[in-house]
Amino acid sequence: MLGFALELRSCTGPWNRSWRLFREDFWKCNSCNQTRTFTTYRKLHYPVIIPTKPTLTTSYVHGAVDIPLVSKSIGQCLEEIANKSPDKEAMVFLQDGIRKTFGQFKQEVDQMAAGLLAIGLEKGDRLGIWGPNMYEWVLMQFATAQAGIILANINPAYQAREVEFVLRKVGCKALICPTKFKTQIYYDIIKQCCPEVEKATPGDLRSKRLPDLRTIIMIGSKLPGTYSFDEVFNAASSSHQELLLRLRKKISFDDPINIQFTSGTTGNPKGVTLSHHNIVNNARFIGYRMGYDWRNARINSPVPLFHCFGCVGATMNMIVYGCLVVFSAPHFDGRACLEAVQRERCTVIYGTPTMYLDMLNQKDFSTIDLSTLEAAVVAGASCPVEVARKIQSEMNITEFVTDPVSTLAEPYRIQTNPVSTLTEPYPIQIDPVSTLAEPYPTQAKPVSTLAEPYPIQIDPVSTLAEPYPILIDPVSTLAEPYPIQT
Repeated sequence: MLGFALELRSCTGPWNRSWRLFREDFWKCNSCNQTRTFTTYRKLHYPVIIPTKPTLTTSYVHGAVDIPLVSKSIGQCLEEIANKSPDKEAMVFLQDGIRKTFGQFKQEVDQMAAGLLAIGLEKGDRLGIWGPNMYEWVLMQFATAQAGIILANINPAYQAREVEFVLRKVGCKALICPTKFKTQIYYDIIKQCCPEVEKATPGDLRSKRLPDLRTIIMIGSKLPGTYSFDEVFNAASSSHQELLLRLRKKISFDDPINIQFTSGTTGNPKGVTLSHHNIVNNARFIGYRMGYDWRNARINSPVPLFHCFGCVGATMNMIVYGCLVVFSAPHFDGRACLEAVQRERCTVIYGTPTMYLDMLNQKDFSTIDLSTLEAAVVAGASCPVEVARKIQSEMNITEFVTDPVSTLAEPYRIQTNPVSTLTEPYPIQIDPVSTLAEPYPTQAKPVSTLAEPYPIQIDPVSTLAEPYPILIDPVSTLAEPYPIQT
């Protein structure tokens, strides 16, 4: 059988595709039994032939790829997984003692989305979220997506000047944050940039320095001029639930839904607008290459949610593939992260190189059971080969992935890997120490000055080609796309 398969690999046409399907199924079967009979891996490109040209349903044309883009919103993905696996556990926040199934999470997302509408927010408004890893962050991520409200991720370490800058830059109408985090007293910082808050009516803030800001929501307690998180969560009536249902039907997969900021190392942070289309497909490709569609992925994610590593690589794969995501603490804690692997039997772990070094240097590292770990994803910074080898050997990792995560393109378009190429077993003929993975596919679409997809069969002279997934808007940080002249 093996000889037949190897001979089949050189064929073309349908036989070639049969070989590819056999290769993937054979690998899945052998992975379950913890054996690896021969080297194989999952590609995003067709091996030899170009597929039959598909019938267009939207104004996007794709090249020769196994996996075409899907035209789904974040809310549609959440609804699908909640209907498919309502009783399956979706996430765990160990320090807060919170565990949610997909069914529970979907119900609370809908309730919070309706609550946001009840306090006066509308589709297209920007809501800033400023805080550490906590359940309310993830709940707000998906509630805003359900209501068409654009979520602006704000670094929880930002001080008054930085917070004021980003709120003004994107025109946030609302801001949500906890009362404090570490030494940060958020309400006091808000008062520095918005002194009017103490005497304001909740939902009707009028600030000279932040003219767009109307609403502040505090997680944990109610303070002067603000709503409490629980007030918003319980604010919706049946009419707001009905409004949400109507609104969800109007949400397009091309709508902007998230703004992420660059690190600001060379100047002020720059806002980057991302769409449902971008985020959903990005998560799909990450998960596909990691094998989340067939493995029982239990992801330990200590990386920050305000970064795309956390809110796409972790929480979006949670709803796209039904993975369990474990959050060990509101901020990175090496000891807590290792204990979470042992307690929750995690199979995949995320982190930056410095996070892994911190974990490896824990004095009782050798006493913690990491036997369930199968894969490690390292991103956020380049990973030296020596560090990669140390992670692989000391954490007993069989699959090692490193991604140059970029907020600007938020893409995972080309992935470099110093130990293995993505989810591939070590190629026998290639030195696994420094390998460049294949670039992801591209897409092309007619250039339009509108946010909506361009009508099919209209003058295709001007097109915009992009590696996908990629951002909506490289210049403007507001909801509208940057005008491109045809």
